[in-house]
Amino acid sequence: MDWSELKATAKLDHSGTILIGVDENKYDITDIVIPDGVEEIADSALAHCYHLKSVSLPLGLRIIGKCAFMKCWSLENIVIPNELEEIGDLAFHGCELKN
Repeated sequence: MDWSELKATAKLDHSGTILIGVDENKYDITDIVIPDGVEEIADSALAHCYHLKSVSLPLGLRIIGKCAFMKCWSLENIVIPNELEEIGDLAFHGCELKN
């Protein structure tokens, strides 16, 4: 699911820089490309996206919140940008990351 499809159900903070989470179709998401400009993925933002396999994060991402991808059991691939400053506790708990 690319950002144009995701943003219909995504919740961003007022500045548009924090991905708070997604609403409907959360369980159908298989891949996500989060665009430039998003600096933080909030606590539990994408937790329980059971079919999520791949995530592409923007270069300016600074924070991945606690439990952000918790129980994304199918998550295998994610590229962490060098600029990342913080990964919250249990951010990837229950994931089957391969790289």
